[in-house]
Amino acid sequence: MGVGIIGIGASVPFPRALADRIEKALGTDARILGMVELDEGSFNARRKQYDAEKLLSYLNGLWLSHWEEWGGCRAVLGVTSVDIFVEGMNFVFGLATLNGRSGVVSTARLDPIFYGEKRNDELVRERLVKEALHEFGHILGLHHCKNEQCVMSFSNSLAEVDRKGSAFCPECRKRLGR
Repeated sequence: MGVGIIGIGASVPFPRALADRIEKALGTDARILGMVELDEGSFNARRKQYDAEKLLSYLNGLWLSHWEEWGGCRAVLGVTSVDIFVEGMNFVFGLATLNGRSGVVSTARLDPIFYGEKRNDELVRERLVKEALHEFGHILGLHHCKNEQCVMSFSNSLAEVDRKGSAFCPECRKRLGR
């Protein structure tokens, strides 16, 4: 049944590398589903950011209406380059519904260019893989992990993203049934 990855407002960056890493980590097929338009209704003009909850709702609706067309994928992860937030936080790297059907990850704050630094595609790719696996972990029922090396550890800063590994710890792998 596999999982799907779709670009929101732009194509998925590093599509083959991202799909390959997700397939290996989750032990399931990961398909790049193309691209959908950005839901402009999720833009918050006051904050100049996109509401991750609204993007998630948008993705849930897309999953319901395109499920068959998308090969019956178990879940879909939207990847966007816009800056996202949830109420009560300045920003988030991603968001997913626990035991749900969808998640969203933003590359905006994963990219050194956001902070006025030099372009580094390898670093962005590694950070994206970690955050994508993290959100798929939530979709598959995992909560945040206290093991700072686990991909399921909570990241509130780039330092925390860079510190954690790109794999599930033994306990989280066990919970995934792998």
